[in-house]
Order: sequence, then structure tokens, then C-alpha cells
Amino acid sequence: MDIASGFRDGPRAVPLPPTGVLVVSLVLVLALVISSVQTSKNEPWTLPNWRGVPVLGNTIQYMVDNGSFITRASLAMRTRDMIKFSLGLTPVYLVTGSRNVQALFRKSNSLSSDKFLLMVMETVMCFTPEDYAKFANDKTGRLPEPMEGTAAKHQGPRYWAEFHHHNARNLSLASNTAALTAKFYDIFRERVRVYPLGEWTTVNLLYFMRTQMAGAAIKAMAGERFLERSGEENVLDAFWDYDTVTMRLMYSLPKWMDPAPWRIRERFHRMGIEWLKDDFDPLSERDHVPDEIDWHPVLGLRFMRGYLNWGKRIGLGIDTRAGYFIGFLLG
Repeated sequence: MDIASGFRDGPRAVPLPPTGVLVVSLVLVLALVISSVQTSKNEPWTLPNWRGVPVLGNTIQYMVDNGSFITRASLAMRTRDMIKFSLGLTPVYLVTGSRNVQALFRKSNSLSSDKFLLMVMETVMCFTPEDYAKFANDKTGRLPEPMEGTAAKHQGPRYWAEFHHHNARNLSLASNTAALTAKFYDIFRERVRVYPLGEWTTVNLLYFMRTQMAGAAIKAMAGERFLERSGEENVLDAFWDYDTVTMRLMYSLPKWMDPAPWRIRERFHRMGIEWLKDDFDPLSERDHVPDEIDWHPVLGLRFMRGYLNWGKRIGLGIDTRAGYFIGFLLG
């Protein structure tokens, strides 16, 4: 099944693959039994299944017409603080309002932003099972001192604390954000010089932003070599395809039922791996690039260099490092 399209055309709805139809048919046999189960009075309002299809209606629409599903859920949230629906066998809750979100995390001993990040790491950022386990098993928290009762049981680096410290320290530095802004401005300014001053020119604004502006942003963060390896047009095509499937990756059906998002992810991920393996790591090991250099044509922005070298220093594999690299580019 090919759900995604090129970045010029936008998403489109497609039919389910034969395996998906088979599974849907088998599950619908149990629909009357499952749908007759009464929910708790404390459960929030449930989003009706798409087109009245029992059990898997919302899942099917989420897969084949994600934009319409999000619109339908958003309309339902206009008059409600919380709604519930299922994706496959997974219950999903949408909560709105800062008070409700704060109360949700304040009253729960099990909810934390770490769980959301772990979902992203496992599906969107391509973490290997071994590296994913390092974060999942680290219960010491993000503060400089480990959470009470966790230090004795923990072995190895404190992954969450280092992850938080590295990102918070670097992203909060005005010099880093200023360097990114300045480099993007320089690159983008060169790209718009093809349009002479004083002459009228008609451009497709959306296409211009998704090509010239996005290309300038990626070059400012990762350097020019990343774009040169596969060609800027191919990189951007893979980037925007990847952008269309991130939510489906996070709340996905099994890979064998809906393989298209995973193929799309792997295409962009492979570009990151090849750049790290053949360009970034060899140059980082061979030549010492001073921290004072804000931007390097092969290694990219100073923050990006530090982010990728940090992962290598604590023992994360190249697949994982390439995964959080492409995730960072996506934002």
C-alpha cells in the first residue's frame, strides 16, 4: 500500500492492502460482541467510528485519510475537553486546555513526557531496540541528581539527564540560535537573488517554501554535504514524505499491515546513516573542528555537531544517531 506521495502533490487516500482487508474482515466478525461492551461512566465521550464501521472505523480513516480524521476529531473537541477513540487495539485520549493537561500529569504517577518521547524514539526516530532500552530502563530522571531510590539500581550513563542537559544547555544559548539564524539568512538570501530587484516575478509560494526555504534551513543546520550526497531535490522529497507519516508511525498498525510509512521513514533515515558513516564521523575523528566555529560545510551547525558527537560518546549506534538527526531536522 502506498499512502504517501511526493511533496509536490500532497497526501491522497488509497485503498487498504489485501492483508489489511483480511484482518479488518476477521475483526468485524467480533464487532457486535465487542461494541456491546459497556464503558465506565467515568470514560470521556467516544468519537463515533468512521462511516459506522464497528471497532476499526476510526483506525481505517486514520490510515487512508488522515487529514479528514484530524479535522473530524478537531471539530468534536470544540465542545468537549476530552474525547476517546481507538487506533487498532490502543485507546487514545485527546485532551485540551492547559488546566486539564496540567491536572492529568499532576495526578498521575505513571504519566510523563518521557513516555511520549519513547514513542517518538521507537517509531519516528528509528532508535535501535538496544538504544531504546537504554532510555526506557533509565529511571533516574533528568535532574542533575538521580531520583530518590534509583541511583543504586542504575548502571551506565544517565541517558535522560544527559539528553536534557545537552538540549537545554545548547538550545538556550543565544549564541547558538543566533548562529543558526544568521546562517539561514545568508543561504536564503543567496537563493532569492535569482529574482532581480525591480522585476515582477510569479512564484508558487507553497512550492517555494517547501523547496528553497526548506533547503536553506536544512543546509544551515546540517551543512551542505548532507544535501549534496543524494541531491537536494531527492533529500527534500524524502523529507516531506517523512513529514506526512510521522503521526501514522507513532500510532501505527503492525508493520505488516501498513508498511508504507516504514518504507518512507527508511528512505530518509538511510540518507542520514550514509552521511554520518561516510562524511560526518570520518571527518570528526580525523580533524578537530574548534567549538568556536559556528558552521562547517560538512559537519553543520555547532549545536548539531555536539548533538551527534554526544550520542557517539555515550555509546548510541549510528542508526540511532541518524534517527534523532532526521527527527531534529523535522523539528
